[in-house]
Amino acid sequence: MKYVVFSVLALLMLAAGVLWTGEAYGWFGGEAATDGPKAVLGPALAGLGLAMGIVVAQNAVHRD
Repeated sequence: MKYVVFSVLALLMLAAGVLWTGEAYGWFGGEAATDGPKAVLGPALAGLGLAMGIVVAQNAVHRD
C-alpha cells in the first residue's frame, strides 16, 4: 500500500513540476514569465518527483 501512496505522490510532484515549468516558460497559456518563482521551483519539483518515483519503483521491485 505504501508503494501506491508514494507512487501517486511522485506522479503528482512530477505533474505539478512540469505544469509550473511549462507555465513559466510559456509552453501553456502563451506569454513566458521566467522571472517568477515557478520558473525556479517547477524544474526542481519535477526532478524530485522523478527521483522519488525511481526510488519507489526500485524499492517495490527489490523488496524482501
